Amino acid sequence: MRYPHAHSGVKKLFICELIAIIASTLAVVGSILAAIGLKKDALLLTGGSLLLASGIALVVVFILQLVGLHQAGKDETQIKYAFYLTILGIVLGIVSAILGSLTKSKGIEIAQAFVEAAETVATLLASYYVLAGIASLANKLGDKAMAKRGKALANWVIIFFLVSTIFDLFGVILKTYPAEWLTVVAVILAIVAEIAKLIVYIITFFYYAKAVKMLED
Repeated sequence: MRYPHAHSGVKKLFICELIAIIASTLAVVGSILAAIGLKKDALLLTGGSLLLASGIALVVVFILQLVGLHQAGKDETQIKYAFYLTILGIVLGIVSAILGSLTKSKGIEIAQAFVEAAETVATLLASYYVLAGIASLANKLGDKAMAKRGKALANWVIIFFLVSTIFDLFGVILKTYPAEWLTVVAVILAIVAEIAKLIVYIITFFYYAKAVKMLED
């Protein structure tokens, strides 16, 4: 095994993607139930519970992801960049949470939306560098197919995450206006954003699975 640290790290990232798919699925279902149950307490409560479970699962993902990125970064510089970007994303997430705890106002909500967008961009770049890093390792191992696929996936990750970020941002901004139809549009955008994230997790999951096998050699 030429890259034992990368193998161990990517294996953990593979597990992270599996948990992230489950968490993202819960978030999509929770968002839909919460939207349907705007005037029905039972559905609203169920949707909120699923969103909470999704949030807890993502905390586990962050911790395991950091460990995996740190390990894999020992064998590939680009994955090391992803490690630092993930830390930046966590810091931005904390800032977003602090803004969310403040007294609500239109200015604070919009500021929080932009911080969340910056957090998503950091996550986007981290995902990009992980995939680019695995593609680089594939090149070194002579696996041209995996290298080509990794570069293509990195570009698709950028597209889907940008769609998710834009929809998230517009959704939050629309919620600050009192018109009921704008609230409905905001909810729909939030659901589409979650679906876009889920697509990213799924395509990355299958690539990580192949990467783990590749790095076993």
